[in-house]
Amino acid sequence: MLLGGFGITLAGLLMVMLAEFMLRQSFQQELLAAFGIGLIAIGLITATTGYICLSILGLIRYIFLKPRETKESTAGINSASPSAPLDKKLPTDTKH
Repeated sequence: MLLGGFGITLAGLLMVMLAEFMLRQSFQQELLAAFGIGLIAIGLITATTGYICLSILGLIRYIFLKPRETKESTAGINSASPSAPLDKKLPTDTKH
């Protein structure tokens, strides 16, 4: 939907440019330019709808499918976690 809207918008821009540079001043030029502007508007609405749907889908996935910790992501991070208080002293190696 997002890429389709982008394609429709580009087709509309192409029609407007074609009407401006390839046709002489006439009713056909104005009609083609108006049709191109209509395609641009439809493409922008379609692309915006696709972007909003992707955003809503991302929020739904985040809410209902919360990321779970795996063994690979937590391996080796036992002593200092991001949720640990900053004033807590970490154990140090006293053997030299």
